[in-house]
Amino acid sequence: MIAEWLVTALLVQAGTPVFAPPPGVVLTLDIDHRQTEAGKPEKHYRSARRIVFERDGPGWRATLTHGGASVDAPGDAFARAMAATLAQPIVYRLDAAGTVTSVDSIDAVWARFVAAMRTTVGERAAAPLEALPAAARLGMLRGLIGDAIEARAAGEGPFPAEPIDLPAAPIAAGAKPAMLPGTRMATRLGDRLEITLKAAGPLGQPAGATSSIERTTRIDPATGLLDVRRERVVTRLADGTVALSRDMTSTLRYSNTRQETRREP
Repeated sequence: MIAEWLVTALLVQAGTPVFAPPPGVVLTLDIDHRQTEAGKPEKHYRSARRIVFERDGPGWRATLTHGGASVDAPGDAFARAMAATLAQPIVYRLDAAGTVTSVDSIDAVWARFVAAMRTTVGERAAAPLEALPAAARLGMLRGLIGDAIEARAAGEGPFPAEPIDLPAAPIAAGAKPAMLPGTRMATRLGDRLEITLKAAGPLGQPAGATSSIERTTRIDPATGLLDVRRERVVTRLADGTVALSRDMTSTLRYSNTRQETRREP
């Protein structure tokens, strides 16, 4: 036990990613996304993704399946298409550090996604996706499971506030994303690690518009997995009117009772 603790401590000191998910345990990633945009109906999207990690040689194999979804806004075609894609399992291959290296039968998985987008939106959305290169396809699919993995943050451990720049999505047509200055820090909370990011600044277009981002992520540094992530983005026009408000919460739950008890912060 002492030897294992020393190894973990050295890895964290060196900043090496820590990734040790419980093999064979069903994890559920719950996502709640609410967005309000001036002049448009509110969008509220709730979904669940089930994940099971298994050892695969020196790395890991992860199976991702759909665990249910609810989309209040009928126009949220991407959410509906993704739910349809996850109706069949997606199998990921990860290295020992928790980085996705490949997706089994990725061409078939991507074809399902493109077909779902073609059904919900039409050819204007499906054609660009169909033309994406292999690396971009893997990047998009990686994000579905990457939301649950915090191996790099687990390896970094706690650190004092440091300056960062966070990208903010533009609200003006044709405008480029702005980089907002802010800070990032990580603190210990019992056996958990909490990473806090805050940034705010001007968007550039339209004139006088500003945006703020606050994101708090609590992780389990022993496994390199997410506990809960909360993010709030608010964009205001020059007169102070809220043009866009977005709240997203992601929570990782264990189906195994003993694991749930162990993970309580």
